[in-house]
Amino acid sequence: MKDRLLRSCDGKAAAPLLWEGFHRGRFEWPKKMVVNGALCTSCLLVSKAYEGTSRRAEMSEKTEMSGGCACGRVRFSVPVEDDDAYLCHCRMCQRATGSVSIAFRNVKAADVQWQCEPDWYESSPIAVRPYCRECGTSLGFKFREGSENMDLTVASFDDKSRFKPRHHFGAESIHRAWLNTEGLPEQRTDTYQKLVDKWVEATGSFPG
Repeated sequence: MKDRLLRSCDGKAAAPLLWEGFHRGRFEWPKKMVVNGALCTSCLLVSKAYEGTSRRAEMSEKTEMSGGCACGRVRFSVPVEDDDAYLCHCRMCQRATGSVSIAFRNVKAADVQWQCEPDWYESSPIAVRPYCRECGTSLGFKFREGSENMDLTVASFDDKSRFKPRHHFGAESIHRAWLNTEGLPEQRTDTYQKLVDKWVEATGSFPG
């Protein structure tokens, strides 16, 4: 298919440029294909072809992801098709989690399979939050009614590395000083010897 696509206005194949944009998970107009703020006709046709291809590929590439609480009593699995997540800074989430913000992944509530059903905290007249009564892990957020979706906490996934923050919510309660901590001193847990010694004394090994 790629070999038979139309060519762009400068005579070079537009397909590789567009394919690169789709491969990154987000469609972008390559700068060299934009002239005076507009695309040439052939570039537009190519982009439409790849846009459709990309959307079909994304729909078929759902990955089953798992997660759970700190003690392991509550476990879940859910199909995920992209890496979108967001940070909530609203005062309700701050109080419910004890954090300046909480990272959420929005999913279809019906898609979440609980291997062991969590407890649900009625955090407000309009919402409930799944958690583990044994270890206290906060697992998400769900409106009582009016939405087929719910949030799962990003850090409760076994592999949280794929998710990327796309926006902030609850901006009225953002702690600005905590948004960008780049440049602050950093230390790995396995370099803090007192912590390592405590783990080794208690369990025989360090879990980090």
